[in-house]
Amino acid sequence: SARFRFQSRLATVGSTAAVEVSSDGITWHRLAGVPGTTDWSPFDMDLSAYVGRVVFVRFVFDAVAPTAAGLAPDTWWIDDVEVEVIPSASGVRLGTGL
Repeated sequence: SARFRFQSRLATVGSTAAVEVSSDGITWHRLAGVPGTTDWSPFDMDLSAYVGRVVFVRFVFDAVAPTAAGLAPDTWWIDDVEVEVIPSASGVRLGTGL
């Protein structure tokens, strides 16, 4: 199996954010939408369908400009990005000389 993890902090009034994956860099599939948060939040996504292939992962931020003067723009911070691949037990060969 494979997992994609990161920390997100999305300060938003009207903007949207998502994580997408592609096996060819042309056609993208949405893994998940990212909700607005006031603090850092962990995200953990399953990439098991892509094990054994090269994949591209991207963060998509569709920013909406503030509607009134003096409002801060929406922002998205991303940190601690990691991919973990966990070998399957079926791929392990045990010795028989015991």
